[in-house]
Order: sequence, then C-alpha cells, then structure tokens
Amino acid sequence: LYDDKESFLKDLDLLFSLVPCSASIIVIREFMNLIEDKTIFVDLSASLPSYMEEGADLAKTHNKIFIDGAIMGSVTNFKHKVPIMLSGIYNKKLIEIADQLNMNVEFIGEKPSQASASKLCRSLYTKGTEALVVELKNITEHYDITDTVFNSIDKTWYLNGFRKEAERLLKSNEKHIKRKYDEIINVLDMIETSNLSAKMPKATKEVF
Repeated sequence: LYDDKESFLKDLDLLFSLVPCSASIIVIREFMNLIEDKTIFVDLSASLPSYMEEGADLAKTHNKIFIDGAIMGSVTNFKHKVPIMLSGIYNKKLIEIADQLNMNVEFIGEKPSQASASKLCRSLYTKGTEALVVELKNITEHYDITDTVFNSIDKTWYLNGFRKEAERLLKSNEKHIKRKYDEIINVLDMIETSNLSAKMPKATKEVF
C-alpha cells in the first residue's frame, strides 16, 4: 500500500478506475490533475455517459489521457478476459498493454460516452428481462403452470440468436401493434381478476 495518492500514481502507464458509479465523477475530477501525462486513465465504473464526456474534457484541459470503458460480461465467469468496450481517442499503447495481459478489449468509437452508454443500454435489456421473469414466475405460480410456461418459452424463443429475434420482434411490432396492445390488455385483466400485482405488463402497455 501507499502512504498517499501521489506516491501511488507515480510512474503509472495504465490506471483502471473501478469505483461505485456514484463516485466515478468525483474520482475523475480529483485524479485527472494528479496523474502523469503518460498515464492512461480508463474509467470502468459503469457510470453516466455525461460523466465520461466531462472526464474527456478535463483530460483535454490538463493534457491527460482519458478513456471511457465498460465491462460487458461477468468477471466471475470470464475473469481477466471479460469483454471490455472502450471509447474515446484510440490509444495504441493501451491495446498493447491489454494484449500483454491477455485481456479482451475493443475500441468501439471515438466519442467518450459510447462505451458507458453501451453498458447502460445492455442493462436496460438485461435488468428489464430480469424484472419480467420475476413477475412472470409469480403469476405462473398462482396458476400452477410455471414449468409449462417456462418450457414453452424455452422451446420457441431465441432459436436464431438475440439479434435476429430482436429484428423479428421489431418488424412484428410495426405490423401487429393493435393486436399486441389488445393482448397485453387481456394480460392486465387476468392479473387484476386474480388479485395479483405486476408492474412490467403496465409498462409494456405504455410502450404499445
């Protein structure tokens, strides 16, 4: 361990910032003026895209190197090879260091905010799906049909991968929007008459 931040930051080639997202901008604002010009500062905190834009502006002001980064998978499963998206001014040295460490990194764009925005958009899907599954299980348990419904979805969903399924759903949404709206109204009626509670169907109704 180090006695102070200055000692810790001395002669660093690469610095990953992994702090709670609420603290991300605080660390950026403090450290951007402390790191050496050669140090590559990569924020991996899954923070707001606007914070990453501010970080890039601060880096430009202080003549530092700032990269927006996002961990796009489970560290537990992938360990040091977890996919990491990067955005900002392309940095060859960062790629070289990552290759030496056998890391899986990819620059996806020149705008600092694109990596963090990709992470949050992915979370929109994953967390929304998680919430939907939780509510689905509660309702199917009420009717004692959990295995039946889950097995049915398992047999017919994502047969061609997520992208093709997403494209199919988007086209279907354009073509059958009225039918889908009527169907979700029936879902809401079923939930209400069964004295159950669920928020995701209500949100779905607002989308349709």
